Amino acid sequence: MKKLLLGLAALALIFLVLIHKKDVPADVPLLYKQTTVNIGGNSVLAEIADTESLRQQGLGGRSSLDSGTGMLFVFSTPGKQGFWMKDMLFPIDIIWANNGEVVSIENSLSPDTYPKVFYPKSDAQYVLEIPAGYALKNGINIGSKFSIGH
Repeated sequence: MKKLLLGLAALALIFLVLIHKKDVPADVPLLYKQTTVNIGGNSVLAEIADTESLRQQGLGGRSSLDSGTGMLFVFSTPGKQGFWMKDMLFPIDIIWANNGEVVSIENSLSPDTYPKVFYPKSDAQYVLEIPAGYALKNGINIGSKFSIGH
């Protein structure tokens, strides 16, 4: 009886994962929580990378990123958070933010820039990676307002 119950529980878990996964692109890990980032009058649906392992994986190995989506890297304290294009397959914009505003931007970084590391002009607690060209197209600049949630 225990084996039957364990088997049914395993099948139920697999079923729930498959149901959830059908709404998520195939190359998006299910480990990331999501939030909305409001930046320069725009809303970006962002996956949250708030642990060391999630930050290390980042967008590496993904095939693309839809417009209006991104990845938000959250650090416990502000600092000069360096980013590179390791394992990236497409270009992105990198935006650093602190105290409710954008403090630095790197536009349209190519995967070919690896292993160069890019740093913000000043300390940042948050880093947002978005599709290349999104910042310029949507008027996001240094000093643009930046908030998470809502």
